[in-house]
Amino acid sequence: MRHRLVKGDAGFTLIELSIVMLIMGLVMLIGLPNLARSLNHQPDFYKHLSGWLEVIMERSGFRSELFLIEIDPKKKTFAVVQPAKVDIQLNADPTGQDSAEGDQQSTAVQLNPVSDPFFSSKLEMPEGFEIDDIQGTDGKKTSDSTYYLVVYPYGWIDPVTLHIIDEERQPHTGFINAVTGRIRWQDDYSERIVEEDAL
Repeated sequence: MRHRLVKGDAGFTLIELSIVMLIMGLVMLIGLPNLARSLNHQPDFYKHLSGWLEVIMERSGFRSELFLIEIDPKKKTFAVVQPAKVDIQLNADPTGQDSAEGDQQSTAVQLNPVSDPFFSSKLEMPEGFEIDDIQGTDGKKTSDSTYYLVVYPYGWIDPVTLHIIDEERQPHTGFINAVTGRIRWQDDYSERIVEEDAL
């Protein structure tokens, strides 16, 4: 006995189901990362600092320039500077009189602020934030003196670790990626593992 299909009683075809599942997969692929980012309660300063470093690295690699990121825990600032050699005329004569034999020339390094229309040369930390310490590539930490983070002209940055305390006195750890400059933040105090050969 044959069953006659009434118009409208037919089910979905395999192609239609596949298209619907593909669309649902694309929606999840786009929506889940945005949801994860929205659930991340890290302060905007951390994202801003990471983006700032990435832009500086792009300029350094594009123009083959050496930069230093001057991290000052006391002033709570991050500043990008460029080293430049400066010739200094020294007078070896203690009497202060000019003499052909007493004049000597020396070379010193001067740190000049970098001006660029695409990024600020200095970032100040928000009120209540402070730098707990900076763990260098050798594993040693500094918390009271200025640290100079090197941005090499070939698209490379020293992979240091930042330990920052926010306004709620919560510690955060930032691991700087040596290739991209992007900072991966973690909501606690963690130390980067340093191989013994590097010490």
